[in-house]
Amino acid sequence: MDNKFIVWIKSSLPVVLLFFGLLIFGIGEVVKFTDSSLKPGQYLSIHWPDYLSDLGKAIFISGVAGIILHTFQFMGIFKEELKKIISHPEYIRNRVDLPQYWETVTRELLKHKFPDINAKIMDDVKNGYLPIDSVNYVEKYWQLTNIKLIDRNKEIVEIEQTTRSTIIFTENKKPFNLEFANTLLGGPGNQYIPTFEICSLIINKVKQEVHVTPTKDGNKHISKYNVTFEGGRTYEMELKIKKTYCLKYDNVIIQINSNIRNNCNLKFQLSGVSLDFNEIGTLKKFKTNADNESLIEKEYVGLIYPRQGYMAIIKKK
Repeated sequence: MDNKFIVWIKSSLPVVLLFFGLLIFGIGEVVKFTDSSLKPGQYLSIHWPDYLSDLGKAIFISGVAGIILHTFQFMGIFKEELKKIISHPEYIRNRVDLPQYWETVTRELLKHKFPDINAKIMDDVKNGYLPIDSVNYVEKYWQLTNIKLIDRNKEIVEIEQTTRSTIIFTENKKPFNLEFANTLLGGPGNQYIPTFEICSLIINKVKQEVHVTPTKDGNKHISKYNVTFEGGRTYEMELKIKKTYCLKYDNVIIQINSNIRNNCNLKFQLSGVSLDFNEIGTLKKFKTNADNESLIEKEYVGLIYPRQGYMAIIKKK
């Protein structure tokens, strides 16, 4: 027998029982009504209308019970399906009160442990960690920094830095223009002016032309340049720069994220200098893969959020 027919019979059985119960009960009552000249129970042979009515009642009650059971089952299924709909990403995405909904869920997650600072916690998490306004994040960040002391008396260092990373944007419908900046500290007046240059910039194996705009703010020498990404969502980027400056005025490398980075590997090759490495705000410490006089290698497996990063202090040996 066809499985669909069996399923249909099972699902329709309560209604069928209800119908036949009413039918049989009705026949029994009609027979008793039309044969009113006989007293009920007068002969055994005439008890069958009563039996028919009782049988009809039993079948009818079975049908009613089946319908009630199916109703409860349907309510349970409906409830589960409703839960699926409410928790479906498409439904959540279309909510107009999504920030308030998120705060409600977070408040329940905290179980009202910190009612006085609950709002501040949620505001910091939402604005500091969740990439609500970000248009990109960085994957597989790798950087080699070669630091060489080229003038011991004046404490001048030369730094050559190669950075490779994968930049992934939220969409590819429009070009994105990202601004990069490098800040170096010089001596008072014009005693020492640091230098900065871009040796090469390659995006998806294509060399790019980059224009650097230098500005000065007191003893800060700022170099800004813009890079346009267009035509896709994922870009392989390699940047090589060179800079020189005096350790008397500037001996700190600070790198603070403006976006999320997933996994980070840093190598510092040292000549004539030593290096102290410190994390800035990261959720855990960088793993040390190498630490000797000529090489320090640090690795971070996981997410580094905006306004997190590291600080490296350079010291002359």
